[in-house]
Amino acid sequence: MNVGLFPLPSLSLPTFLPKAKAAFSFAVHSYVVNVETFASPSTSEDDSSKRPQPVPSLITILFVGCRRRAVIYSWKDGEPQEVKV
Repeated sequence: MNVGLFPLPSLSLPTFLPKAKAAFSFAVHSYVVNVETFASPSTSEDDSSKRPQPVPSLITILFVGCRRRAVIYSWKDGEPQEVKV
């Protein structure tokens, strides 16, 4: 069995996940992480501009159980990250 990801809502050509051959189970988990960044310095001495500003990032993890191994795919803000076997 080949595992493929279809983009929504268009359902155009899928992206196949080659390391997930012979898959028999799947699990997906998505969550939001707020990363604090500092605002750019301004000319005013207002303390609110020096406070960290939270920036949300969406993390998605796909766990694929294969015959004798597990493959974990992850995405951060829609960009694929390194595959973990």
